[in-house]
Amino acid sequence: MIVANNASPQQVVSALQDFVAQNTSPLWVAFSGGLDSTVLLHALTQLRLSNPKLNLTAVYVHHGLQAAADDWQSHCKQICDNWLVTFFAIPVEVKAVARQGIEAVARQKRYEAFAHLIRDQGVLLTAHHQRDQAETVLMALARGSGVQGLSGMTPETDKTFQSTQLHQARPLLNVPYEALLAYATEHQLFWVEDPSNQNIDFKRNFVRHEILPKFNQAWSFSEQNIALSASLLHESASLLEQLALIDVGDKNCSVYGLDLQVLDGLDWARQKNVLQYWFQTHLKLGINQSIFEWLRHTLASYRSSSSPSFALANGYVLRIHGFSLYCLCQAELGRPYHYDFENFSKLSLRYPFKTLISPKWFLSHQVDFAWLREGLSIRSIHPSDLQAMPGLKTWFKNHKIAPWLREIWPVLAYENQLVAILGFKTLSQYQNPPV
Repeated sequence: MIVANNASPQQVVSALQDFVAQNTSPLWVAFSGGLDSTVLLHALTQLRLSNPKLNLTAVYVHHGLQAAADDWQSHCKQICDNWLVTFFAIPVEVKAVARQGIEAVARQKRYEAFAHLIRDQGVLLTAHHQRDQAETVLMALARGSGVQGLSGMTPETDKTFQSTQLHQARPLLNVPYEALLAYATEHQLFWVEDPSNQNIDFKRNFVRHEILPKFNQAWSFSEQNIALSASLLHESASLLEQLALIDVGDKNCSVYGLDLQVLDGLDWARQKNVLQYWFQTHLKLGINQSIFEWLRHTLASYRSSSSPSFALANGYVLRIHGFSLYCLCQAELGRPYHYDFENFSKLSLRYPFKTLISPKWFLSHQVDFAWLREGLSIRSIHPSDLQAMPGLKTWFKNHKIAPWLREIWPVLAYENQLVAILGFKTLSQYQNPPV
């Protein structure tokens, strides 16, 4: 393989110096013990010598997929002990599921573990580099991805797992792999080798060992140029996002749903652009050609009296109701809930389990706030509540409340007694301050 002859360990140092200078949050390093993450962690410990306030933690995720995983965990802990870095090891269970390979499931479980550990207490750093970016772009090309997919990985990104936000940064994304290898050699670092990385049955490994070497033989600096193309496509994707915002205007396009009137008067290319924007920006999900085709076919013949749905591979379902498009967690539809009011408020007034209800419904009840005290709770509606509130079914219909939301609509209760159907009506005895 032809390698970049201008690769230097200093490229690793410079990239991390730039990142650390712009970031004051605690840094959580995804540490597998391999070459890439070992270089990342070591370089950060060297920067810490001149920046003692640099808060470093290393996290090893034990997938249980390799017989040597326990040894790798011990290796990582020993390295962190030697380098005076706080160390966490998290076990996860990985099972292949329908329509997802073991790689995808392991990656999902890994990031879920990171999110639940870190939450909003810092930034997750991963050691993705320029070669990883080239592999990602080539794999996206093979899948028939559009501009967004072909733009590859971004230097920083936000992910959401069960309402838990995770901020991820890739400070080495523009650094050649050879620079990481040169850094490791210069500092005489030791790392573990995962034998599965040589298995070309995995698509990324096939690209790495069979495709990229041929590119590098034919074109000098091909990895660098592929990464450059990804950067240019990222700029194009940003322009498409701006166009989507123009097309959306003042219509609803949020985590609560997409107003399908947004699509009126747009050609199919711009409709797809709006849909992709909604999926990626608000739902944090990818959208593929089969979803596009279902939406195109369904919207062409849609009638408001129908409620079509489309199951996604990740346990979510798309539903159309009342000229709005929703994306719902199928397993949680209709699941009852009960919270004391204080705790529910800390969840930003959103129904847990990802079936979300717009905050406007929480703002339109007339309960006197003197009642907001111990004993007040918010729960899902009971059948008996319908009897206590005549006219509720008509109100649901007039306000175009989706059927699946009617089943779990929020009710305010005081010592388990009905106080109000949020957005609809408050019992008269609770509209005045308590005596």
